[in-house]
Amino acid sequence: MKFIFMLFPALLFSQTYKIHGTILDDSTRQTLSFATIRVQQTDIVTSANKEGAFVLDLPLGQHMLQVSYVGYNSRVVEVTVPDSTAITIELRSAIIQLPEVSVGANSEDPAMEIMREVIKRRDKNYEGLNNYEVTGYKKNILYSGDRITMIEEQFVRQIYEAKGLDKSFTLSTHKSENVKKSNMQISMNIGASLFFVSGKFSLGVKSNSQSSSGRKIFPLSDDAFQYYDYKLLNTKIAGKEITYTIQVIPKSSVEPLLKGKILIDDATYAVVGADVETNEAWNFPLVKNFSLKILQSYADYNGFWIPQYSEVEFAGEISAFGGMISFDKMKISEVFSTSSCKVNGTIPDSVRNARRSKYGGYTTDTVKAVAKLKRYSKTKRAPAPEDQQFEPSIPPQEIQSVVMDTLRPLVLTAREKIAFAELDSTQTMEKLMKPKGALASLNSVSDSGSALKTVLFALNHILTQNNRVEGVTPGLWSNVDEMDSPIFYNGEIAYATGAKKIEWKIGGGYNLGDDHLDRLDVNVWNTIQPWQPSRFISKTVNSMLFSITGDDYYHYMHSSGFNIGVHKYFTDSLFMKLYFSSEDEKSIQKNSNVALIKKNQPINHSIKEGKNNVLRFQFGFEPVSPIPFLIHSDTRIVFDAEFSLSSLQSDFEYDRYFISAETRMKTMYSTMFNPPYVLLLVEGGYINGTYGIQHLLTPSSALSLYAPVGVLKGMKYYDLVGDKFIALQAEHNWQTLPFTFIGMKKIEETGLQIITGGSIANVWNTTSYYAIQDKWKPYWEGYIGVGNIFDLFRVDVVHTSNNLNVIRASISSTLFN
Repeated sequence: MKFIFMLFPALLFSQTYKIHGTILDDSTRQTLSFATIRVQQTDIVTSANKEGAFVLDLPLGQHMLQVSYVGYNSRVVEVTVPDSTAITIELRSAIIQLPEVSVGANSEDPAMEIMREVIKRRDKNYEGLNNYEVTGYKKNILYSGDRITMIEEQFVRQIYEAKGLDKSFTLSTHKSENVKKSNMQISMNIGASLFFVSGKFSLGVKSNSQSSSGRKIFPLSDDAFQYYDYKLLNTKIAGKEITYTIQVIPKSSVEPLLKGKILIDDATYAVVGADVETNEAWNFPLVKNFSLKILQSYADYNGFWIPQYSEVEFAGEISAFGGMISFDKMKISEVFSTSSCKVNGTIPDSVRNARRSKYGGYTTDTVKAVAKLKRYSKTKRAPAPEDQQFEPSIPPQEIQSVVMDTLRPLVLTAREKIAFAELDSTQTMEKLMKPKGALASLNSVSDSGSALKTVLFALNHILTQNNRVEGVTPGLWSNVDEMDSPIFYNGEIAYATGAKKIEWKIGGGYNLGDDHLDRLDVNVWNTIQPWQPSRFISKTVNSMLFSITGDDYYHYMHSSGFNIGVHKYFTDSLFMKLYFSSEDEKSIQKNSNVALIKKNQPINHSIKEGKNNVLRFQFGFEPVSPIPFLIHSDTRIVFDAEFSLSSLQSDFEYDRYFISAETRMKTMYSTMFNPPYVLLLVEGGYINGTYGIQHLLTPSSALSLYAPVGVLKGMKYYDLVGDKFIALQAEHNWQTLPFTFIGMKKIEETGLQIITGGSIANVWNTTSYYAIQDKWKPYWEGYIGVGNIFDLFRVDVVHTSNNLNVIRASISSTLFN
């Protein structure tokens, strides 16, 4: 039981006895939650629980317990082991002095001056604190509705460093029986963070924490006075110790801020306690009635105030698609109690190099995993740094219930004891957290999981296309690209019932490493494909649109050939690709009409046939989102150059260039999780030489009624075609602010977004192809839209320069923008 030694080094060679106690107010007899109990002249320290109860393991003999609680006079109590096995300790409340506030037009609350001093000294109070390490006890509890559905206890070791190191190691764990074989993992790591104190540690409030979703303002941030008012509730005097209780009051209900109370030490102007929660502006996609509550009590370790006890609670109701699928209100509670703290110790390399463990926290068992990551992380374009990857490791030691009862430093509440007894292996979380609503039967949480397995198999292996040339095209596909192998491959095969052709594609390659080029791949194919596929609208989406509406604006050709290419990733965002492609391009005119709505389709244009041997160069900056499925990157730019050369035995001779760029900029209320933003996009292209109609250029445009972000909403594909073009687009997403400002709270809570925007495009066509088009007149459009309808859809009303009014729809929401 190695973890016992790590947690209690003073007790290595001693028999210990369990001491139970309760901390009370000496006058009211009320219990004092989270009081700190230290054993003098040792590293042993613990906290009382919510009910004021605590437990200590002490060796035989006499011990002096120092009991402290903010706002109370500290007390030293002598206990004799084993005689003192149950004790009650009473603390005397400090003298409470109410603030004196002068009445006047320009008077300000005394708390304002106190907070100025707190922010001024914030960093000085932690000068010299290079790192600290705590060991302690952590308890995670998951609630569904009013019922506890999971409990996990851990003994942990956590290390924080001013340079940004923040790692937690799970030494041992004890779980309710229903968790041990569950597929659902709940893991948090918040307990020992200096939440309100220094920008050098954890959440980084020194200069306002930054994230892709906005700037977060905490009560001790540099510009906190722009966002908060402060009120001095009282001053508590306990001997020489003076503590201020200050109420934190948000000025805005639009921006996500905190409210509640913080406790300030008069001698150092440091935070020594906090009891705060989120205001109503903390809104997240698919989560209703979100709340975050933070309770922290700090202790003085070598002159630095560090959390001794922390309790953090997340709560919210998950609801999607307008409530058609939802869960009972969920709450995740984490309690952390420090048992020892070391300041400015030596951090070993095993900690610095530790990688995340799939079992939660970090692991130093990374010798094999590090070698793999070093070779493949860049070539795989990993969306997170190496130390954020989950790696194989040995699971932490599982403590049996009987043993845990002898080790637990923080007493369980009566409700938690009942939950441990009731949550046997049959009460799995999958059963306890069943979804509700019309779409609940489609949700992946089920007893057998067979529905989920079927859906995943279909997504990963079954291919179905339908368009006006191929017709219904059933097929199979597969893609294998694992982190632990340098080889990857993919393939697909299908039968086009309309064109009566078998289509196939085979590809694969090798991850070369980081020294020179990163990746080599080869593809061979024989397929029917669009001339100019849109990067905004996939072939699969076009198939669904055609099946429903009967509209298909793509033109198709038969393509067979191969390519070979190399990739270089300078960073996870900056890349270069170089390809050689040899392709036979042939006309295909067969039309199909397997759609719900039968329509007469235009004839698929014949192309200029021939072998097209091309050198293609691509260079770009395309960041990978750190959060899968969330709003894509703020800035993206890709440049494409293509050279078809007769010297390469090509039947064509042209050079073709294409550029696509976009940027997203916050415009107001940058502290919001989804702040309003303006999105700017530009596309342009140019082709010169001898080429066919299939090589012309067209701006990204709508397909049928579908027009996602990034396309011209009033134009359909091939409405504008030429040998050069430029298109500029700008849209402003006002998020939910319009509803906020006019007081429509119920609509605001649905997450509906208001979007306004416009586009301008010009196409030059100096060829004989599409000669009937107007070659010079610029096209423009303006639109207003509503997004995040039922958490998924968007509808736009568009007016164009052709005096055309249309309505377009798309899948576009907070999650999938």
